[in-house]
Amino acid sequence: MTATLAPPPPPPAPARRAASSTPSETRRARRRPSGPWVAELLLLSVTLVAVAGFARLFEDRSTVVPLLIAAVGAHLVGALARRLGWGALPTAAVTLAAFVVEASVVLYPHTSAYGIPTAATFEAVGHDLARAWDLFGEVRAPAPRSRGFLLASSLTLWVAVALADWAAFRLRTIAEAVLPAGAVFVFTTLLGRGRGGVVLTSLLIAAVLAFAAAQRAGRSGRDDAWVGGRARDGAVALGRSGALVALTVAVVSGVVGPRLPTAGDEALIDWRGEQGPDARTTVSPLVDIRSRLVEQSPNTLFTVKADRPAYWRITSLPDFDGQSWGSSERFSEADGDLPSEPPEATTEELRQEFSIRDLGSIWAPAALTPVELVESSEDLRWNGELATLIVPKDIPVINDTTYTVVSRVPSFTPEDLDAPQPDDLPDEVEDALALPANLPSIVATLADEAVADADDTPYARARALQDWFRTEFEYDLDRVGAGHSGAAIEVFLEVRRGYCEQFAGTYAAMARTLGLPARVAVGFTQGERTDEGYTVRGRNAHAWPEVWIDG
Repeated sequence: MTATLAPPPPPPAPARRAASSTPSETRRARRRPSGPWVAELLLLSVTLVAVAGFARLFEDRSTVVPLLIAAVGAHLVGALARRLGWGALPTAAVTLAAFVVEASVVLYPHTSAYGIPTAATFEAVGHDLARAWDLFGEVRAPAPRSRGFLLASSLTLWVAVALADWAAFRLRTIAEAVLPAGAVFVFTTLLGRGRGGVVLTSLLIAAVLAFAAAQRAGRSGRDDAWVGGRARDGAVALGRSGALVALTVAVVSGVVGPRLPTAGDEALIDWRGEQGPDARTTVSPLVDIRSRLVEQSPNTLFTVKADRPAYWRITSLPDFDGQSWGSSERFSEADGDLPSEPPEATTEELRQEFSIRDLGSIWAPAALTPVELVESSEDLRWNGELATLIVPKDIPVINDTTYTVVSRVPSFTPEDLDAPQPDDLPDEVEDALALPANLPSIVATLADEAVADADDTPYARARALQDWFRTEFEYDLDRVGAGHSGAAIEVFLEVRRGYCEQFAGTYAAMARTLGLPARVAVGFTQGERTDEGYTVRGRNAHAWPEVWIDG
């Protein structure tokens, strides 16, 4: 008998896969980070708040526009690189190239060619970065616009955004993703001044918490095992809850924080050095002069009604630390007679009526030496040793101010000045001989050579030094980035080309090596003569040395 066997059962059907997807392709897809667009936008908002903090560093808040462009561009490049699946090296290369193009187009359109930097671009970059370094060492916020500082800040932002993007959407972290923007925000907060600090801090808190919620929700949607497989619903709920918490914390910090009992007290550590009723943080007037000379602006800064011309002096800078000339004096109320000591030599009275339009500084110009403030639309402050008028601490700039001041303007002859140096100098004059230990030795050597044939009187030696500068040096605005530090003085003495900042700072330092008390004065030349007086424009900015001679 023949037995019939049943055919064996068919093998079990293989598990279903997504169409046209192999196991290796699936693993690559999981490794390829793409980042949810909501989290990307919220991380961008964190960066934008940090960039907004730069507005508190500058006099003109529109200066931050190039930085906003840099921040948005860096985020777009990072998002594009991830969606194309690029690795670390291609992404870094493209990011660097994008930064170069962005900086060339936004900051250096006058030297680049269709976004491609030229030799002139690199020369301008070196010049601007050197000037920015001088500016950073001399100025406290709010500072004038500096292209070099904007370039360095743009590069910092591109690096910060690249690190944040990598941490957020490739490593899928939260704290590391917001740390770069947080560091930038702390920098601008420590150095910035003016209003908006509390608002920006609240916005940063909200943006960070909202990003953290979106990032956590995105990870939950991909990784967590939600009940019933409703990962999407769980992620949305988590995101909404996180956004509500972020909004609540931001409002509480912005509204309640500034109203806490000790919020308005002085800092425990006065690291800015600006506490106290008479303290004042100022932009170095030499930096202001530098920017005006670069621009050669025809804009009217102020007008003066006076019957004869003068140098409209704003202040003097007696302190030299080897890096910059400055002052650290305090000011008292200016009303009526101004305590001062005009020269004993022949002086003539000069009445001046100033109408300040767009000076953009805290200083009130006047001919040397002011002796009476007749009237003023603002309550000005006064320092007799510097012969300087200044606006009060609560007024940011002197624009739209009118005042009338009387000065005693000296009318010297060589006979008036040709007197010997006294054995004992007044204390305030003695300070005008101080020199830093790191001053290059070439300064004193050349000063001695310049006055070798002069008579041994302060006037004769000062005049010989002046004549040496006039015959051996050339005035050149292309050297405006040289500054007036010890190193800049050495360069100036070597190339023998520069503009008034280098001339004045170097002259004063050399005069001190000769035993002549000297300082740097800052102000404006007489301006253009009009029917009513003089019109002073940005291009009239000037700096010059002052030498003390007994009597």
